[in-house]
Amino acid sequence: MNKGPDDLQSEVQQANLCAGCGMCVGLCPYIKEMDEKVAIVERCGRSDGRCYRFCPRTSTDIGALDEMVFGARRGDAVLGSYRTLTAAKAANAATHSAGQYGGVVSALIIHALKKGVVEAALLTRYSERKQVLPRPTVARNRKEVLACSGSKYTAAPTLSALQDILKTGEKLAVVGRPCQVTAIRKMQLYDDRPELKNIKLVIGLFCLWALDYRRYAAHLSGQVNVSRIRKIDIPKNDDFIVYTNGGEARVPINKIKEFIRPSCQVCFDVTAELADISIGSTEWQDDWNTVLVRSEAGEKLFADALKAKAVTTKKFPGEREAILREAVGAKKRRVLKELSRRGSESAPLLYLKLDDSQRALFLEGGNK
Repeated sequence: MNKGPDDLQSEVQQANLCAGCGMCVGLCPYIKEMDEKVAIVERCGRSDGRCYRFCPRTSTDIGALDEMVFGARRGDAVLGSYRTLTAAKAANAATHSAGQYGGVVSALIIHALKKGVVEAALLTRYSERKQVLPRPTVARNRKEVLACSGSKYTAAPTLSALQDILKTGEKLAVVGRPCQVTAIRKMQLYDDRPELKNIKLVIGLFCLWALDYRRYAAHLSGQVNVSRIRKIDIPKNDDFIVYTNGGEARVPINKIKEFIRPSCQVCFDVTAELADISIGSTEWQDDWNTVLVRSEAGEKLFADALKAKAVTTKKFPGEREAILREAVGAKKRRVLKELSRRGSESAPLLYLKLDDSQRALFLEGGNK
């Protein structure tokens, strides 16, 4: 059945399920975003629309996306398809220092630009207007990449700039949250525009949740100048720490979790399972990243970066893999139980087409 913007509005936006990825904003002049809130400002009258088809919160055929990206359906229901799991960090001291934890995202993008694998990268950077509100940014050199380093913890609508960049014909890398990676892959699956072949690399970020920036900024405003934020961190899932040029603020993590976007509560993907390379913190050693190399393109780039000494690696401990699997599996089980509770007629929430064995695995408590 074809669906369009009216369905997107009723099933996603009005249901408070919008992930704020920005995909629909870049596709349609009648959809606007302000302060990370997305809305249809005027009806276009279409009964079938790319805005609905590419949305990460509408019906998503995970098996078809797996086959497109990896050539086969996943054998691992927890972490998805991957070739290697390793700990890594940027080898360059300045890159490592500028980045979040190990700085691997920045190191890989800089290496890809240097080697001509890509000519531009769609990233996210704090805006000049409001430091707490990140905006999409195109980086074409090392300096511009490092200016985007660090986690933002909000739903930056990075993909709102994607369509315009694709028109330039440049070979492109995109870094995004799991929902944004899914939106890109759905676009590649359902759209045959030749410019989509210019997306050469998709790097996904581990993400359990993003914050409603308006609520969390209001909470912080009495403690720090939110227009001067330079870094945010949650060391070992302890306090939420906001660093500014004039000081820092610590907020208990349980308080910050009150500001999580509702859409994140029904998100099944923690580790950006459809990316070429997925990167997150180790929650074990703060100066290293956890890296899942997933696709052939990701494997080639990572191996080349390792050979060029852009990154350095070490073995990921088996006990840490077990912890990672349990954390990801627990989130999936919570989501599946909630979807089952709402029932099969809850169309916008049952957006994942999982086979019976995958559903049973998580609902019964398995994590492998």
